[in-house]
Amino acid sequence: MSDTDTSNDFSYLNFVPSTALHFSDITMLNASYSFTVGDCHGGSLRWSVSTSATQSVFIYYGVPPSFGNSGVGGCTPTSVGGSYQTGFNILSLTGARFDLSQYGGPFYGTYSDAIATIGSLPITSATLVLESGWQNAPFGDQRLTLTNAEINSNTFSPASGGTTATCVLPPATIQVTKTSGQSPGAVNEVSTIQPADNNSQFRVVGCNYMYNLDTSSLPGAGGYKVEAVINGTPAAGAASFDLR
Repeated sequence: MSDTDTSNDFSYLNFVPSTALHFSDITMLNASYSFTVGDCHGGSLRWSVSTSATQSVFIYYGVPPSFGNSGVGGCTPTSVGGSYQTGFNILSLTGARFDLSQYGGPFYGTYSDAIATIGSLPITSATLVLESGWQNAPFGDQRLTLTNAEINSNTFSPASGGTTATCVLPPATIQVTKTSGQSPGAVNEVSTIQPADNNSQFRVVGCNYMYNLDTSSLPGAGGYKVEAVINGTPAAGAASFDLR
């Protein structure tokens, strides 16, 4: 990050397919890593697979249902109840580790749930994300050494002493509209489930806009439209979902 606040720092590795690739076409998501500080918690280490600028499925490393958040179920062999998951295809790991809430699916679903919900959708990117150093003690900082990452037949290995390309995207604010149900119209105040995030603004991860919408901040059951507003204009590709 460009500011001096270390609580909002993050690292990511981003893959953008050069040809059409649907979620069901992904057969391998693998990261070989070792934590040098901390462990899995707070929603990372994870894969974020995006199908638009406003919709992603998050796939969490760790042991369900805690994923390290209660002090157990992290990613390293020394974590109590943990599981060393480096070098494994995360799509083959058991348990409900797929957050499909941005598509109207379960917050924690299985791979089968993911295929049923978004298998036919083309992806725009797949991103390996580490960004939960904001979480209070005893969790705190995360740091790992990435040996390589694989997405199908594509393999990335960091170059020793090399540099990592970054992108600069304009700020984008979230705009939510209730399209059906009781009292339709603009939703003036929404919240994110990530405590360190700005409730009105998307963050940028892997050169993609990301917002983890807290559905409890929405005014009840009905249909919703979510847009990213850039320079005062809603971007193309609005996301729609139903809340029951």
